[in-house]
Amino acid sequence: VTKKGEALNKITKNIKLKKDLQAPIKKGQVVGKLELKQGDRVLSTTELVAKNTIPKAKWYDLFKRTVDGFN
Repeated sequence: VTKKGEALNKITKNIKLKKDLQAPIKKGQVVGKLELKQGDRVLSTTELVAKNTIPKAKWYDLFKRTVDGFN
């Protein structure tokens, strides 16, 4: 990806998550992409996929998160 001996600190990473993500999210579902750049040059683009299934939260889960947020 880079030339031998080239400084890696000049490489930037950009994570772009899909804007329309909503639970449930299935294991293996594409949730965004990772882009590695050096200046204006794109070195690599990789899809980001969900490692695990994420179920849709039930009303009780949302209520509990809200109440726990006050502590």
